[in-house]
Parts: sequence; structure tokens; C-alpha cells
Amino acid sequence: MLRHNLGMKIIALLLAITAWGFTRISDPIEEVEIMFDVDVRLSEGTSLVNQLPPTKTVRAYVSGPVSRLERLSATGLKVILDGRDIPLGESRTVHPRLERRFTGVDLEFDPNDFTLTVDRTTRVEFAPEELGEGVLPPGYFIEERIGLPTVVSVDGAASLVEQVDRIVYRVNYSEMTGSTELIVEFIPINAEGHDVQNLTITPGTSDLGFSLRPSLALKTVPITPDYQGNPATNYALTSVSIDPFLVELSGSADALEAVQSVRTEPINLTGKTASFQTSVSLLEPGEGVALSISRATVQVEIEQIDTSFTFEDLLIDKRNTDSSYSYVLSTDRVDITIRGAPDRIANVSSDLIRPQVHLEGLGPGTHDVQVSVALPSEVRSDRISPSTISVTITQIVIPPEETPPDDSGEGGDGNGEEPEPDPETQPPSE
Repeated sequence: MLRHNLGMKIIALLLAITAWGFTRISDPIEEVEIMFDVDVRLSEGTSLVNQLPPTKTVRAYVSGPVSRLERLSATGLKVILDGRDIPLGESRTVHPRLERRFTGVDLEFDPNDFTLTVDRTTRVEFAPEELGEGVLPPGYFIEERIGLPTVVSVDGAASLVEQVDRIVYRVNYSEMTGSTELIVEFIPINAEGHDVQNLTITPGTSDLGFSLRPSLALKTVPITPDYQGNPATNYALTSVSIDPFLVELSGSADALEAVQSVRTEPINLTGKTASFQTSVSLLEPGEGVALSISRATVQVEIEQIDTSFTFEDLLIDKRNTDSSYSYVLSTDRVDITIRGAPDRIANVSSDLIRPQVHLEGLGPGTHDVQVSVALPSEVRSDRISPSTISVTITQIVIPPEETPPDDSGEGGDGNGEEPEPDPETQPPSE
């Protein structure tokens, strides 16, 4: 079979080799680096919580004929991260791929894998708030903000949307010299003021016009923090400080005359058990009055409420004594004052308070020792009276045993008893 039409087969092979060589010369093999946009695909009703690494593009090292590489570069293909099979709340490793097959080239992606986490999709609406930096030019106030949407929608993973405390847009007042138009971006932030990523904001931006007018008067007044609710049981608000302490007002002289301070939005203290810091909005004090800043930082100090109770004449327990010594205390009773939460102090009885002195290592003589006290949990010692006492230590002396009488001497009967008198040798009785 190999010999059949052998000449024609040899000619065909030579032509193929020639064509391959010509192709390699006219369309050589090369390796290039191409950047692709990353497109994450998720199931309906789910949203991306996290993507690691968070890059929006991926680098690909592509090798193949120059003509194929040029066609690939011109397609505008995206790299797909397919997360449609990831269960809610789980993280999975996903490998990138081109959104459709492209033959004739070899690709190697960098990074070669991503970690995706998804959650159910939810939506919440917020009224946008202004975060201003710097101050307005002296003698001016913002009369109107034109184009500000009343609400901004936040869409995304429920676990991320729950973190959003408010939607803000940032404005630098120092850059305003008159009526100004700015493109502002709406940003979701959490209660600590940090941006929350991987959310869809609608609208994402807005053309906002600021109408500045010269004020007829300026006035500086203090900022008064306002709060609502009460801390947790046995806790109390001890102090509130605010930064800045003063705010500059601008407006008509009549409008400013009645303003003595500017209040903040109420700070919620309900159930608080620890000090905290928060950023709050300032409330406009009246119509036609503009503030030089819109927010202030408030430091709230929350402390536990303590009460005390004194137990009198509690017996001191001597600890670590030596049986070969006797111990005499200058006083065997003390007064103990304890401190703690009222509900805890109310449940402490005297049998739970154990004053004691530790006497290990002390020899004969008089020594000053500290009185300590063993207490139940969640209470502490406030005062021990007296806190120092003296102890006199004496060695116990054991007396020697008595020597028994000698039963071998004269006048005895050998049994330790006196002999009866002989009547013949006794003098006659009178």
C-alpha cells in the first residue's frame, strides 16, 4: 500500500512541508501579553460578597500565530469567572476562562484562580448625606443644593448591605468661590465611616449644583450633643465631648440673633455598655441659617455604676500555720468594704467574705502582716480596716513526763505501797 502511487505521495508530502514552512515564515509563532476584563457571572438572585484577588482585569500570556493573536486582541473578549454553582455564604476557588472558545492559541492566565463568595441579593434605599471638608469662604453660605436625589438605592449581597450605615457624598467647601456645579459620587459607608465595597449604587453619581450667597451676618456658637435612650442596667453616661466644639453660622442678622447653639441628631444610648465614638449630623437651627460644617465627631463615655457595702466584725482566718507554734493576733476581726454593681452587691452575704492572714515562713516573735480577703466573682475589695495587724508567735513547749517512784527502796512492799505498821513496835496509845 505504501508503494502504491509512491511518487505522488512523496510530492504531496514535499508540498505540505513547503506550505508549512511558508506559513511559518509568513505567519510566525509569537508569545504576547494581553489584558482581559474580568466578568463575574452569578446565579439570579445572588450577588458577590468578596473576590480575591479583587482585580478587575486579568493578565494572559498568549502564544500562537501572529494572525491569530491579532484577531484575539481585536475581539474584545472578556475573561469569565463562573460562580453560578456557588452556594450562598460559601467561598469557592474559580479558574478564569475566555467567554468563548478561541482556537489556535495557548493561554496562561495570571492570576490563575480567584476565590469568590456569594450571598442573596437585597436592596435598601438611603437619603444621601453630605460630608464636607474645609470651610466656605467667609461671609458665604449655601443657599440651595440643586440636583440632589432624594433617595439612593443600594443593591448587593445581603451581608454587605447590612453593613451600610448611610450613603454619603464628599464635597470640599474650600474650593467653592461662588455658585458651583460638581459631579459627586455616592458612597456607602459603615458605622465606623469606612467604605463598603462590591455594592451597586443607583444613581452612582449626580451633577450637583451649589448656590452660594453672601451672608448678611456671621456667628459662632457651640455644638450641643443630643442623645436618646439609656445605657444598659448598671451603666451610666458619664461624659459627652464633641469635635469641633464650635460651628460658624451664616445668614441674616435676624435669623442668627435667636440661635445660641446647634444641636446634633440624637445619639442612641440604648443598651450601651462601653464608651464609643460616632459621627453625627448637625441639625439646621432655623430657616435661612447655614452651617460651616454638616457633621461632627462625638465621644461618648459609658461607665459601669458601682455601689459599696461594709461588712463589720468579720473573723480573720489564720492560713498556713505551724502546729508547733501558737499565734495571737492583735485583733481577730476586721471590717471589709466591697464594691461592685448594685444587683451583684445585693446578693453577697457575710459568709461569702473571708478575711485572712497568711503566716507561712514566720518564726517566733511579733510580726506585722497584711490582711487579705477572698471575694465572690464580680465584686472587688474597696477597703479593709485595719489592713495591717500584728501577730505574736510563740513556740509551744511540751513538759517532760513525770518519773515513776522507785519500787526497790526500803519501807516498801515491793508493790509501791506503804507497809502496815507493826502493833508491837508502836508506842502505846494514851
